[in-house]
Amino acid sequence: MAAGFQTFRDNGAFQIDGDTLSMVMVRKVILTLSTGAAPSGNLALLWSNNLSLGPGEIVALRPYLPANVDGSPNSGDPYVQISGPGSRYGGSDGGTQVECYVFAATPSVASTGAGVQVFRSDGSLAYDSGNKHLHPVALVDGTGDFYYQAGRSYAAVACNRRNLLSDPGGTNARTVTGYKTMVTALSGGIRVTYGVTDTFVQIGNTNVGNLAPRSDLSRHLIVDVTNY
Repeated sequence: MAAGFQTFRDNGAFQIDGDTLSMVMVRKVILTLSTGAAPSGNLALLWSNNLSLGPGEIVALRPYLPANVDGSPNSGDPYVQISGPGSRYGGSDGGTQVECYVFAATPSVASTGAGVQVFRSDGSLAYDSGNKHLHPVALVDGTGDFYYQAGRSYAAVACNRRNLLSDPGGTNARTVTGYKTMVTALSGGIRVTYGVTDTFVQIGNTNVGNLAPRSDLSRHLIVDVTNY
């Protein structure tokens, strides 16, 4: 920026200025996954619930049992579907709770009465230190237990999920297996797992595996949500 306010850390690294995109928490929602989402004839039910999202909003999840974002069930729907496996595959039959932290680039004047505020040249608020900001701590690929600072709480933003439907094919009734990346809250970290999430019976000659989106990469942005 040619003119204006800038702040730097002790090590000289740039921190914020009037052009900084400030992502702040706009709401926290606790969802209970309670609606069976798998097709009729399912063998292991996939539980889900819908979370409303506005334009430009992202969600970080902190589930108590495995869960993740499945995406919008229909194009244009103003929500995303959060789902998790049933008890057969390490989840819960309708009781999994998921803490959902929704962030957007809409900073607001905090009621703390003290702190730092940065305004743009047009008078709009660019930053308020009293807001609960998106605080990334790591970008992780693959699966595993990812630990950070003890005593703090972390959530995961799904950048890319490993996802596969495995269909043996044929015209007779057969079992189709769904594999997905799921996340679970840990004390001081986040667990990312990949495995079976649901199974259902497919009848007919349509190979659903060939119709399903696939990705071999699992990538999550881990964010600090302590006291959020």
